[in-house]
Amino acid sequence: MTNTTDSMAQGTDRNAFSSTARRKQKIRRTGLILFLVYLALLFYFLFFAEWYDRAPARHTGYSANLMPFREIGRYWHARARLPGRVVFLNLLGNVIGFLPFGFFLPVIDRKLMRRGVLVILFGALLSLCVELIQLITLTGSFDVDDILLNTLGTALGYLLFRILNTLIRRADILGEKNKNGGKTKIHFFGKEEL
Repeated sequence: MTNTTDSMAQGTDRNAFSSTARRKQKIRRTGLILFLVYLALLFYFLFFAEWYDRAPARHTGYSANLMPFREIGRYWHARARLPGRVVFLNLLGNVIGFLPFGFFLPVIDRKLMRRGVLVILFGALLSLCVELIQLITLTGSFDVDDILLNTLGTALGYLLFRILNTLIRRADILGEKNKNGGKTKIHFFGKEEL
């Protein structure tokens, strides 16, 4: 009878594992789809949205900002005189625009879940590529402050991912505890403890 009970418990553990694996795979697949939609929208707004002033420059005097914090300071000090939309798009828009990048990248690639520095570096590189494309195509303007703000957005997106991931894992542990009659299964270095 004990062997039957043990094999039933192992079968339940396998079912729970496969259910968890399927759920994680579904989350990654959904995350990938949302990430691709996000990238398509990001590139549309950065290069093609005319209402966002993304038509190629019609003048010959193209400007670029290579001094960190120059444009951030300029917009911050002039925020009372400028329309709110302009300040929002130039400061918060650059941060908010890259939040999804920092959030979805570790969702779709589990190797990046605990490598925040790498996620942030990828965000900075994507931002640099965007700024270089804007410089070459004369669409928008090259601004080192945009790179800083985009990188901050990536970091905040990754932080949001880590917070939500921790909360979900804690909820899973509590759910496991309720299934086992008050005993929590926690895995420490490959050992299962009840």
